[in-house]
Amino acid sequence: MDTQKNTPHVTSYVLRLGSIDFSSKILNLMAGEETFYYYISPDASVRFLTVGEIFRKNLAACSLDDAQKEIFPNHRTISKTDDVEFPLLFLQKMFNKENSPLWNDFENAVVIPEFVFICREAESFVIANTYGEVPGIVNKLIHVFATQNIHPATQKFAPVLTEDVQSKKRWHQSIAEIQSEIESGEIQKAVLSQYKDYTYTDSPNFDTVLKNLEKQTHTYRFAFRRGKSFVAGASPEKLFSLREQVLYSEAIAGSTPRGQSLADDAFLSEELMNSKKERFEHECVVKFIATALSKHAQTVAYNDTPTIKKLLRIMHLRTEIQAKCVNEIKFDDVINDLYPTPATCGEPKEKAFALINRLETHSRGLYCGLSGWLTNKQNGDFYILLRLALLKDNHMHVFAGCGIVHESDAGKEYEESQYKAESIIRLFYDEN
Repeated sequence: MDTQKNTPHVTSYVLRLGSIDFSSKILNLMAGEETFYYYISPDASVRFLTVGEIFRKNLAACSLDDAQKEIFPNHRTISKTDDVEFPLLFLQKMFNKENSPLWNDFENAVVIPEFVFICREAESFVIANTYGEVPGIVNKLIHVFATQNIHPATQKFAPVLTEDVQSKKRWHQSIAEIQSEIESGEIQKAVLSQYKDYTYTDSPNFDTVLKNLEKQTHTYRFAFRRGKSFVAGASPEKLFSLREQVLYSEAIAGSTPRGQSLADDAFLSEELMNSKKERFEHECVVKFIATALSKHAQTVAYNDTPTIKKLLRIMHLRTEIQAKCVNEIKFDDVINDLYPTPATCGEPKEKAFALINRLETHSRGLYCGLSGWLTNKQNGDFYILLRLALLKDNHMHVFAGCGIVHESDAGKEYEESQYKAESIIRLFYDEN
């Protein structure tokens, strides 16, 4: 079937802007019901805000490659400025249990937003995507630009823990089962997650959330809303990006908290680097990614010794991996080979995934899920949705996890999951 025959052509109108006040726009959007997606790159060189949708298809009916073939051959960009690269076709994929009531505002889907406000270094643009001509979107664009004078809430956000699904006793039992599977040779590693449910009366100050996201440097920062659900977080983990036939990925596995002083930080960093358990966990991820990328590349390169990636409250072992490709990249194949990685699921992934679904009674949904996009130049960026909270119907749902290997200590892994969860909760608090 030719999917292009009856498909209207998408046109992107590009307008240069002076500057963009993302905070005020998001606060205005939070007062309404519009779907939006906000993103800040790890080095903060790129940030964008998408508003609305003109195209949405469930992945069961339309894969990313199908959507790429449908949209890009007839896509056109109209701009009076220099050639601008911008995110056009988005992908969102859940880790598991897509039909869970907790996550019913989301689905595995490919999407084209109606508007993209983007700031790349010193340049700012708005992109309006449409199936029609520009007069048909002028009024909507004016509405999105309109200032509604929304002021940040002044009440104190005070969530109360109502449910801790993965109790300490159950956590120890689950790790014992995972390690039994490891000893039998069925798996090498599995990632076990924590889920906490909080209730609140007064909504958080979303201006505070946005300011706290700014502090989470060297992470993929995101905040998005669809339906009644709002999700925010800061993930350390890239799945891959594509630039001119080169695939860039990284292994993030093995972690410890940041120190209270420079000396303490240096000691913990050295301890992490020399930990047999953490290095083994990290090497599992490196080998998995390198093997997966080798199916699509002529050469794969990475250093044998990891570096330390230091975040605001935690540090990780990190290895950058590059793969030079000769043939045309099929994004679905790369995603299927890479995702889920051992850092979010386990190794081998099929058996680890089945074990996770048996041990965890909660739905991860978008936690450990995948988010990303293809640009109008058909480059791509994809990252894992880690360290996130879901706010819905006056409940805050918090997720955090740990990689379990043979040498794992259940008590230490429980502590690690707690400080990871704490780093998420702190996004919603004004600590000044």
